[in-house]
This record gives sequence, C-alpha cells and structure tokens, in this order.
Amino acid sequence: MKKIYIFLSVIILLNCCKNLYSSNNNFWDSVGEYYSQSDMTHLKGDAELLYINEYLKNNTKIEHLISLGCADGKRDPISLISTNFLKTGKSILLNDISKNFIEIAKQNTSKLTTKTDIQTYAYHCPITDLKRCINKTSQQNYNHSCLILGIYDIEFIEDALCEYKKEKNLLGKLFTISTLHFDRNSLSISDNKITFDIANYKNKMPKILNLIKNKNGNNKQIAGLSISTNNGFISHYYNNQSFKNIIYKIFDKDAFEIEIKKLNSRYLIAKISKKNITPTTLITMINNVLGNIPHKEQLESLVSIKNLFLD
Repeated sequence: MKKIYIFLSVIILLNCCKNLYSSNNNFWDSVGEYYSQSDMTHLKGDAELLYINEYLKNNTKIEHLISLGCADGKRDPISLISTNFLKTGKSILLNDISKNFIEIAKQNTSKLTTKTDIQTYAYHCPITDLKRCINKTSQQNYNHSCLILGIYDIEFIEDALCEYKKEKNLLGKLFTISTLHFDRNSLSISDNKITFDIANYKNKMPKILNLIKNKNGNNKQIAGLSISTNNGFISHYYNNQSFKNIIYKIFDKDAFEIEIKKLNSRYLIAKISKKNITPTTLITMINNVLGNIPHKEQLESLVSIKNLFLD
C-alpha cells in the first residue's frame, strides 16, 4: 500500500506541475507583441542591462550569448549585441516557454545577424528540457560560461501591485498572494494566502506587509511572496537573504565566483561563473524569468543551468 501511495503521489505531483506549466505557457503566449510596449516590462529594468553591458565591456572574449526566457528578444539578447560581437560572435541561443515569443525573438534577432557568421538556435521549451533540445541541434561548446540572473525584490511589492493594477486586463483582476518558503532542498507555498481584486490592492497592503513580516502566528521564516492570477500569470518576489541562500545551495562557493547584489528597489542580481576560467559564453536570465517559473520548478531549473552550462 505504501508503494501505491507513493506512486499515486508522484503522478499527482507530475500532473500538478504539467498544469502549472500549461497555464503559465498559455499566459505568455497571449502576451505576444504587447510585451515590449508595457511599462511593466521596462520599469527600472535599465539597471539590469547596464550591469550586463558593464560586464561585457570588461569581458571581451564572449563568443556566445544565451538568453533564457528571452520573450521577444528586444531586451536580451538584442540590446546586448555590440558591433564587436557581430564581428567575432559565434552563436546566439534563444529559449522561452512561449512558442509565439520564440518566433518573434528569432525574427527580431535575425535583423541584426543575417549578414554575419553568427548561428542562431531557438528552443521553445522549459529550461529543464533544454539539454535534450541542445543535444539534438547545437554543436557549440558552452562550458566556459557566466550566468547573470535577475529577480524581483520583495521590497518592491507595493509598487509592483500598482503596476499590475494598470495591466489588469492582461494579467488578470483576481490576485492571490501566498508566502514562499525555502527549506534546504525545496521551495513551498504556505496555506497562508490573501485573495483580492487588484483594483483594491491598497486595502490589502497591511495584510500583505504582515505576511512579509511573518505576523501570522507562524514562526517559519519566509523566503518571499508568490503571486498568481485568474489569467494564469505567476510571479515570485524574494528577500535578499533567501535569494543568497538559494544561489549558494545550488552553486558551491568553493567552485564558483559569485556576486549577489541589490541593483535598485526592484531588482536583485547574481553573477555566477566557475573559478579560474575566462568565460566565452554569457547566459542571461533577467527580468524575473526565474520568478515567473512555477515555484516547484525553480530549483530544478537552476540545477539544469548549472549542469548544462557551468559544470
């Protein structure tokens, strides 16, 4: 009976993850051309691009650009492609769960690379499936890589809800916010949640702030907040310490050079590469791509990136 119970539990978990992926995928497919027109996409986002461009100025050996969660490609990789890269670059890899975004990103990128020797690879799949896709088509060597990862700061939550209110017809009107917890090897969402119409978010801010301060009778420290809507949009906001804990859990400090910092009120960023190497591949996963992945798949996605590009 115990084996049957475990088997059924695994099936339920897999179906749950599949449904989360499908819902998330459908949402991003619906965004399409509107993505780059939205103020929400660009709000304080220049800080990420400035950080990455500064890295590129100091690391001139980059031959490959990999954009995970590339959306339409206009932020990354396109805004990172320099004149020098067009001359010396070897490949660009685009990845997104949205088939619509991948097609748009390929078109946008090709406008820059058509008359160059740069090869473009595009994969419509979750990050956890990327290894299988790459092994089928790409012969590039991505071993000497640097990952730059940008996520949303929990301290920005009130400003974020203000922006979400402006985009309620796209994102959804009914929001649910739950506390997110990191416990050694997994991320989980508590039953402690608040559901509300985004038009009335200001009335819910005292309760939301109490969730962040953990004033709910539960002594378990929170890692962040998880947001979901009736339109299938999901997002996660992390506190600085929990973000560090997650990064150091996946990437061994003895083996990797790691820089984690607060960029501005909206973004936390991490830069990760193997020690004693000169990176020739830059991987970008910015604008909260990690935070837009269902929470149960976030750690697995980071492990997949490490195993595929950084080991």
